[in-house]
Amino acid sequence: MRRPAAAIVLCAAVFAGCGGDDDSTQTRYLNHPRVIRQAQVDSLPAGSPQRAMIEWGRAVLFADAIGAARLYDPALDVEASELPARLASVQSAVSAFRSVRVADVTRSSPRRATVVADVTGSTGDDEVGHILLTFPMKRVDGEWKLAAVFPKVSPG
Repeated sequence: MRRPAAAIVLCAAVFAGCGGDDDSTQTRYLNHPRVIRQAQVDSLPAGSPQRAMIEWGRAVLFADAIGAARLYDPALDVEASELPARLASVQSAVSAFRSVRVADVTRSSPRRATVVADVTGSTGDDEVGHILLTFPMKRVDGEWKLAAVFPKVSPG
């Protein structure tokens, strides 16, 4: 698998599908397990930066723009209505997404952390590859929030 192409495809899968919030959002969460299952969210410590990152990823995968937007640092001024436009260029790659797991969590201070996610995906020719997504996190009003709109992407 070519690393640059794989990185683009796998990163795209992470951000795919941010749409508006409507009555079907709850139905999608309950009836379509996708890649990040609720059990994976529940297995992470409540109030931790890694749980906030996984909750964000689940919201993105289920096109829950309101849920995803609430997990950003308010200083970024990310509005739910802006997310679909920001992420439109990557929505077609969601089929490449196979799994995500927290690979590392580093706290640089009580209010700052970095979460590294290992994302597994496949290309059209069924080759499997990994990329690492690095999410800077910030503690705001007692909750962990994403401190950047997009994570940093690097080959796995």
